[in-house]
Amino acid sequence: MMVNRTSTTVQVNCEKGFDGGLPQEFTMELYSAARNSGSNLQRRIVSNITSRSKPEFTVTGLEPGAGYFVSVYSSNGKGRSTTFTLSVSTLKSTQQEHRRTTDVENEICILRRSL
Repeated sequence: MMVNRTSTTVQVNCEKGFDGGLPQEFTMELYSAARNSGSNLQRRIVSNITSRSKPEFTVTGLEPGAGYFVSVYSSNGKGRSTTFTLSVSTLKSTQQEHRRTTDVENEICILRRSL
């Protein structure tokens, strides 16, 4: 999984896995990660994107320095893959960061169907 982020944008790119011979679609859900007055973590959906061609997603217009959870999964006629979730935050400044997750996370994020 590749994550690019700026102060207002998060971009997530994954690799397609085996599709079982059926057309796949890929979904990314972005949730805000804010604490309420009781210090409890509350998730609120910010964006839900589905792609039928490739697992590449970009969300713009985000708050600088804010925390988010990204959930990615694939689905086809046989069902839905396991959801891969990670936390990410936008940068506080106008800097740009390009980060590749660890090999373990990368292996988990390959969106595959094995039903």
